[in-house]
Amino acid sequence: EVRLAPQGEFNSYHPATSHFQHDTWESGKFVLAFNGVLSNTSPKVVQALYGNYYELACQMNDVQEQCIAIQEPLPWLSGGEVR
Repeated sequence: EVRLAPQGEFNSYHPATSHFQHDTWESGKFVLAFNGVLSNTSPKVVQALYGNYYELACQMNDVQEQCIAIQEPLPWLSGGEVR
C-alpha cells in the first residue's frame, strides 16, 4: 500500500533555517531536518540542538532508559555538568 503525505510532515525544518516561513517542525511531525542550521548558527549550537532533540525523541518514544547521556555543549547553561 502506498500513501501520500505532505513533505512537511516528513522533512520539517528547524526554526533556525525555516524562520517560521515554511515547514517548521513542531511536536507531532515525523522528522526534523537540520539542513542549513550550521550555516545559520555555530557548531556548538548545532551540537546543543542535536542533544535537545535526541532527548526529546527519547522521551516521546518512552525509551529514556535506552538513551545515552549527552554532554552539555554550552556549559554556561548547566554549569558544565552532564545531563
